[in-house]
Amino acid sequence: MKYYLPAFLEGFTVMALELIIGHVLYIFFGSSLITWTSVIGFTVGGLAIGYFISGKYSFPGNYKSLAYLFSAISLLLFLFPFSTEKILFSVPVRNIQFAILFCSFLLIIPFTILLGTIPPALIRMSVQTLNNSGNKSGQVFAISTLGGLCSCFLFGFFLMPFVGIRFNMLILGILSALFAFSILWKDKKKTVILLSIVCSLFIAFGFFNKPAKNVYKVLHNSEGILGQLMVLDDFSNLNENMPGVRILFINRTPQTVFFPQNKGNQYSEYVLGVSAMASIYPAGSKALVLGAGGGAVVDHFHKLGFHTDVCDLDKRMVDIGKNYFNLKNIPVNYFIDDARHYINVCRKKYDVIVFDIFNGENTPSHVLTKESIEQACNLLNDGGMILVNFNGFLQSKQGISTRSLIKTFKALGLNVNVLPTPGEESTRNCILQASFNNPDFSKVRLDSLTNNKNFDLQKLIISYRKDDLPDAFILNDNNPILERINLEANFQWRTNGITNSLKKLYKKGVPLFY
Repeated sequence: MKYYLPAFLEGFTVMALELIIGHVLYIFFGSSLITWTSVIGFTVGGLAIGYFISGKYSFPGNYKSLAYLFSAISLLLFLFPFSTEKILFSVPVRNIQFAILFCSFLLIIPFTILLGTIPPALIRMSVQTLNNSGNKSGQVFAISTLGGLCSCFLFGFFLMPFVGIRFNMLILGILSALFAFSILWKDKKKTVILLSIVCSLFIAFGFFNKPAKNVYKVLHNSEGILGQLMVLDDFSNLNENMPGVRILFINRTPQTVFFPQNKGNQYSEYVLGVSAMASIYPAGSKALVLGAGGGAVVDHFHKLGFHTDVCDLDKRMVDIGKNYFNLKNIPVNYFIDDARHYINVCRKKYDVIVFDIFNGENTPSHVLTKESIEQACNLLNDGGMILVNFNGFLQSKQGISTRSLIKTFKALGLNVNVLPTPGEESTRNCILQASFNNPDFSKVRLDSLTNNKNFDLQKLIISYRKDDLPDAFILNDNNPILERINLEANFQWRTNGITNSLKKLYKKGVPLFY
């Protein structure tokens, strides 16, 4: 029985680390398939190396040596918050794919090699005869897997969303240290040394989280279904009573940018573009916004007199919009659901449907397929339109994903217009408008949205014909390639974000995670 506890703790720690380290890399590098492939690959690879070392060199050699092994694991866990930020912010991101692989290796391999030595050692210690070797092996790996299962649900559903990454690493470090103490407690000298080290690290743990300097004020930070959400006030341009800008970050990518001191449009240019296109419909029109963000589009739609429904997968978005942006007193119907599922089960009709779905820089590929868009078209009233907020790449090589989305609309018989926001492709947005008719954009209603009297929507719009897109793909459920063809554009956005946002915030005292 005494071998069950370390087996359970090993599996528990492996799964927790895979979730936590994966989440940290997800915050820094984005939620691309390469990030998660690296996490899973190095987790399995490190365990394989640990199994080999333990089998070949009989390490750890006895039960007492497990205490030293778990002490080393505890040490790494306590150092994790400090060392991780130093590693991530020290690695150049000129080649972001290499940076993901390199950082994944450095963060995961030391843990998984040490933890991988434990199951073979426990089997070796518990086997008494050749006849019971299979039974003991099965028991050790079953208990280890059970530990991983418990950890997966405990950390994924409860601990990570509510107590943050640092506290989770602290929990794992304490568990490993307690197990080491349970073995060494009779050896007073070694126990005192180990206790001193753990206490020192425990105390130091509180100093790793540097407070933000006065130029920034973090209003909200949480972990959850979409990853890390943070709301931050930037006082660098104004004073402490009026922030120059309030920003909602999803995995440290700016999602909603709010300028409270502005008159007229208080948000990013894309919000004005979406609202301007939709403003050809009269007050009282019905709108569906897929992806709440900070509520910028909803705020503008309210000013246009629309009746708006909002669907978002993460309830935190609703709370953030009400508590930190302009949604508190706006009548809106909220639905906490996956956008694709809501489209499939919805029985309402709308004049405007907006796809404003970003998780960081990534757009969920299952939402923007031919089948999903066709179902959304079934929810439109006659003369209705679909609007999609997408990345700013259009004509360049990285714009293949935007052109493919346009081609997918065209395959459904929709007319497509594109409104690029001002700026370079790598920093702007493209708003795609699709409808079965040809909207009259001379009827835009902008008085309630902007003071810019020179805003001429018709001059900014690019219309696309079917034969304009020879290199593009039709996106469908059987071949959901959006993430793959959008990878280069996403990496460009994330590289800019690391350089212009992540590192800037970190230097000013805003930690990567809490």
